[in-house]
Amino acid sequence: MAARFMHLHHLRDRDQEFLDSLRSPDPEHTGGGWGLGGGNEEKAEDEDEEDNMDWDQAQAVVERMVSQFLPIEFIIIGGGVAGLTAACALSKVGHRVTVLEQGDDFMQTEFSGGCRLAPNMTKKYYDWGLEEEFRKISMTGHYITLAYYDSGNVSIAAEWGRDYFAVDRVGEYVQMHFADFRRVLYESALKFGATIRSKTVVKALSPTSNRPSVTLDTGEEIFADVLVGADGSHSISRATMIGGADEMTRKNLALFNAEIPREKLAADPDVAQFLTENQYGQLILWMGDGKGAIGFCTAREEFTIQAFLPDPKGMPFPCSAVDKSTLLEAMQGCEPRLYKLAQMSDRALVTPIVERPHLEDWVHENGRMLVIGEAAHPLTTGSVYAPGLAAGDAMMLGRLFSHLRSHEQITPFLFAVEEVRQKRIARALKVQMVNPAVLSLPAGVEHKESLKVAENITDLSPVELNELLEEALTIVFTYDPEDEADDWWMQWGMLRERAGSAAQMSFSSIPFVQEDVQTTSD
Repeated sequence: MAARFMHLHHLRDRDQEFLDSLRSPDPEHTGGGWGLGGGNEEKAEDEDEEDNMDWDQAQAVVERMVSQFLPIEFIIIGGGVAGLTAACALSKVGHRVTVLEQGDDFMQTEFSGGCRLAPNMTKKYYDWGLEEEFRKISMTGHYITLAYYDSGNVSIAAEWGRDYFAVDRVGEYVQMHFADFRRVLYESALKFGATIRSKTVVKALSPTSNRPSVTLDTGEEIFADVLVGADGSHSISRATMIGGADEMTRKNLALFNAEIPREKLAADPDVAQFLTENQYGQLILWMGDGKGAIGFCTAREEFTIQAFLPDPKGMPFPCSAVDKSTLLEAMQGCEPRLYKLAQMSDRALVTPIVERPHLEDWVHENGRMLVIGEAAHPLTTGSVYAPGLAAGDAMMLGRLFSHLRSHEQITPFLFAVEEVRQKRIARALKVQMVNPAVLSLPAGVEHKESLKVAENITDLSPVELNELLEEALTIVFTYDPEDEADDWWMQWGMLRERAGSAAQMSFSSIPFVQEDVQTTSD
């Protein structure tokens, strides 16, 4: 109770900041919209009284928003990045959250390897108070190198925050082990007040318009106000949304993930150059035609190799462990230093890359069930987008439901998450196809367009290069899912609250602004 009381005060402070921003002059808003004193310096004096009335009305709205906050019950199926981040996001604003996870390896996730997190997501976790915990488990990817898979020749070498990647508005590019990342999210969800049930197998989901439920393999039925499916691409939540078996197409590509002790690299001058002596590590992306690799250090004193290679043998799905000889056979033809790193490994985890369609509908047709993360939009394993976009779904969900004051808002809020996040993901994936600067995957692994750009990147003019990097920064690295939730609320939710009709809010009557993927900055 004390934690929820503190979170309600946080909501009050946040909404007061929002009102203050409305009162501040904004050159982009000249007379329309809220009319709270900003934008048009030439307003007649006889409009001042009306402005003050608008301000008083808006202040009353915020006070009513906080005092009427409605905590509801969520059941989250799945304890991965999406599920645990959603548990944090919803619990910390005052909702009652139960996470159901069939495994019991939160403290040391099995079959996991290195993991990267984009700066905008790192910044959000830091904003939640998790910076200290993240710094214990991660290194900052400060030195960025793009090299060729077959020769090792360097295309770009730069420092994050300087040179090509000079920015002052994004967070840190973080490198860590996925098991440590998941453990921190698990511990944080508990601290925020979520209930987490491990070794809990969900056998059926029953979405309804009132009190949806889940049925466990024990026969127990659990009810909530909203079900959130966050159990991945091969899951009961996804099957429930589709209504049957899912499509899966192998892409003749596999991710080989190997961990190498730091001391082995330090003892060999050829590869010791990949190490640093502080918390600022290197991120190397080896690019090639249909193959590539990523290398980086983690706080575990290990160097991670993630190699994307052809999979002619059809490795077992979803994951298997192989010995070093299998890895070396697959990496024939790579540059000598990369091959030497593979020789230093003991084994590798292999995940076949498969393609599953993104769901058109994230909200179940029968009622209050939403799918997020890989359950909604499966992505390539090893991509920096995979954890980042899953976390972004969860962050927007939590922020939007911080504004909940009536049960009638639940379904519109769920549809808002679907609509806004689908557009966001489409933008990000389109940029990844042609822009190697987003550092999601090595150029050429999946999209030859990005390899062509990377091969010619040294021939670009300063203006062309800046445009390439600015696109990556604005569309990928500066995007804030909580800001997007607030934007939606300010445009539509709060507008209807101000008009006194929030209780009758209908999603079908709420328009969404169509944006140009190539020109819109989100």
